Parts: sequence; structure tokens; C-alpha cells
Amino acid sequence: MPFWFKLRLALLEAYLLGDVDIEEFAEGTTQQTTIRNELSGHFDKVSFPSAEIAPGEFMNDSDALITHFLSVEQIDPKSLPTLQAYIEGPFNELLRLLKENKELKKLD
Repeated sequence: MPFWFKLRLALLEAYLLGDVDIEEFAEGTTQQTTIRNELSGHFDKVSFPSAEIAPGEFMNDSDALITHFLSVEQIDPKSLPTLQAYIEGPFNELLRLLKENKELKKLD
């Protein structure tokens, strides 16, 4: 979720959100399974966010997608103050918590 939010925030702040078709789904739904199955032929490991950036060409990883979409309009992600504030604040904290959770699960 934090990775998807980072991409969505970048697109919104760069005024590109309307240029991207977004398929939203809830975790564990049939829709998620369908989308995951559709993407499985394009990635070794399906993760979200993922995007079809050109017909038959797929990409995942929020940073790569941000770079891709913003580069089309020659926008530097570092020029987006709200995105940078999210990355430096809540996003980094969420990453820390995700890593901590992963480590705790190993102890079980």
C-alpha cells in the first residue's frame, strides 16, 4: 500500500493522474487474483503497483514507474515537494515498520 500511494501521489502532484487508467482492488478479492494472473506472464514475481507502459510492455516497482511517467513530461521527482515529504516522512516510517514486522514473523 505505501508503494502504491507513493506512485499515486507523484502522478497527482505532477498533474498526470488523469492520464493513467487505474484498476483498484481490495486485497484477497477475485479481482486481485484475476489481475495477478494476467500479470504473471510478464513478471517473475508479481507485485503492485504494476503498469502496462506500452502495448505488451509491463513495469513494476513504484520508483521505476514514477521515473517513467514523470520523465515523459520531463518532471524531476525531486521537484515535487509533497512527494518528497511523503518519502522522507511517512513512507520511510512505513518501510521501517514493514521490515520490523518481517523480522518479527521470522521469530515465530
